[in-house]
Amino acid sequence: MGCGALLLSLALAGCGFQLRGSAVDVQWPAALARLQLKLETSGNMVFERTLRDELVQVYGVALVEKDAPVLTVSGVSQPRKVLSLSSTGKASEYLLRFDSGFSLVDLKGKQLIASQRFGLQREFTVGTENILAKQAEEQRIYDELQADAARQLLRRVSSQFRGKAG
Repeated sequence: MGCGALLLSLALAGCGFQLRGSAVDVQWPAALARLQLKLETSGNMVFERTLRDELVQVYGVALVEKDAPVLTVSGVSQPRKVLSLSSTGKASEYLLRFDSGFSLVDLKGKQLIASQRFGLQREFTVGTENILAKQAEEQRIYDELQADAARQLLRRVSSQFRGKAG
């Protein structure tokens, strides 16, 4: 059994396979190793926590109060749109979104990354049974959207900053 697992792991490693979360997708720019994070959000705890955790724990960024470039995150919203109705006229499917904006300026206020917006979305089907479970599922989807959006925002900052610096 031990040899089989070893051979399988060697084969997977040889083809470049990595478990999700086992390595950082994007190299963080050294010029952003110290960063001010200005969050103009309210109540998006998963989003804010994921941003901070990813910056500090994954990318090794020191979050400071002054004397560093400023990453501003603003315009966060979580709209919900009805996609379809049941035969009784009740919503049976929703489109759940998480939208955000961000910009990056240097110490002198020079724009390094212009203000821009992005969003993620997922469809959510509502049944007539077990309403409380569906509400919990909807919240779980929003939490996943927030965490995914935080990671995507950081990948965008990294790639766009390196694109301008290089």
